[in-house]
Amino acid sequence: WELIEIIPPAAYREPFSRSHFAMGLLANVAVEQGEECAQYLPLILHYVFLAGDRRNEIITSNALLLLQNVLLSLIVGRGDYHRTLGQLTSRMKILRQNSSFWVYEDITHEKTTLESSKKMREFVEFVVEILHFRDGLTEEWGAEALETTLTSEDNHHIRARSLQIYRALKPQVRKADLLVLVRQLKGYVQKKEPLSVGLELAGTLQALVEWTGKDTLTAMPEVFWVAVGLLHTRDTEEYLAGLSLLSTVLRKIDFGGQEAQDYLLGCFPYEGFSPPFAGFLPFVMKGLTNRATERASLALLSESALLSHSPVIDLDPKRRLLATTLGLLPQLCLFMGKEGTALIAKNLSLMFEWAGGEVEHSLIADIFQKYILGGFESMSGFVETISKGLATCFFPQYELLVFSLLAEFLDTGNPWQEKVILSLFDSFLSNVKLDSSHLQTRGMSLFSPVERRVVGKWGDEAAGVL
Repeated sequence: WELIEIIPPAAYREPFSRSHFAMGLLANVAVEQGEECAQYLPLILHYVFLAGDRRNEIITSNALLLLQNVLLSLIVGRGDYHRTLGQLTSRMKILRQNSSFWVYEDITHEKTTLESSKKMREFVEFVVEILHFRDGLTEEWGAEALETTLTSEDNHHIRARSLQIYRALKPQVRKADLLVLVRQLKGYVQKKEPLSVGLELAGTLQALVEWTGKDTLTAMPEVFWVAVGLLHTRDTEEYLAGLSLLSTVLRKIDFGGQEAQDYLLGCFPYEGFSPPFAGFLPFVMKGLTNRATERASLALLSESALLSHSPVIDLDPKRRLLATTLGLLPQLCLFMGKEGTALIAKNLSLMFEWAGGEVEHSLIADIFQKYILGGFESMSGFVETISKGLATCFFPQYELLVFSLLAEFLDTGNPWQEKVILSLFDSFLSNVKLDSSHLQTRGMSLFSPVERRVVGKWGDEAAGVL
């Protein structure tokens, strides 16, 4: 006999900590000592909410009793007492139906949106509304939540919940708070802590960026660079969080302004990268080769086309124009005539128009304008025209870049784009001047992905390219 067969294992019950004992004692004196408890209201509220998903019914019931008694002691005697009491009683009745306020759970690769986080946010908002007469409550409670995040590095669940509470409170943003979160997120990237911590930090920093004024954010290039740092990962969820944060920062700051550029370039990582850092564009482009990140990368790539050029995007302004266009071309070809692609074409047209300098730039801008107006009867006609325009402007200097990007898209990108990419291969090749081309000496290996498709679904197209 095995012991486990005779005595089945009991359900897990979380042990008590000192804070849990303190809550149990406070719960019984909170009504009589309401004024004393009120001095520590942010601390009490925060630890009550952190105890809401403890896997021990005694802990959660003590937390609920403490919350109820503290709130009652604060609202008694007020003009809206009876209405507030009714709301509070109804909410408490709902919470008592379960063993905890909400489910104990953390973000994972399989589950990045938590229902418990939504319930927690709604309850935080409810408590803040009940205590609307308490001036500065959201700021004080927010400071407590942020402090708990800093002092709970060994408890990732507590850190994650504290950040969720902080976001729900929406306190006034201070520059110091932004810097704290930037340092925390930087530490996450360096230490590779659990995913839940990183995504909660990134989500909280993004929320603060949304709430922060343009001037404050412009003077804080650290926020921009930590977003770029998140893109330097192989983890899909981290990468998506980085894209979302970077997109929000770019939307909030005056990217093309001299002040923003001075701040960003003052922190530019000229050294320490291998290969050397050439701008954030390559990090955005790599998302096009993963189905899970492709949509978000396309959106940011299209938005970035409207940004004034800066070394922060790409050290080489011409390469930036070409790479951005190539990244978006398969989408334009596959979905001609759709509203979304018309917007992409408009952004590309403006990018080339604003680039100025060369006659070919305005010609390419005109091609995208024609695309917007439905001037191309077929995809092949558009492919032929745009490849000729780009080749005139960028060949032979950037030939290897064009074919290396197409090879990468073909090799690791979305399979439903293969026919379009082979068509682009074929059309760009027709514009190569062999006597001045580097393809014959340095670029033949780029056609390996094409060779592998000769026996596949698009065998005729691949054979045509070869």
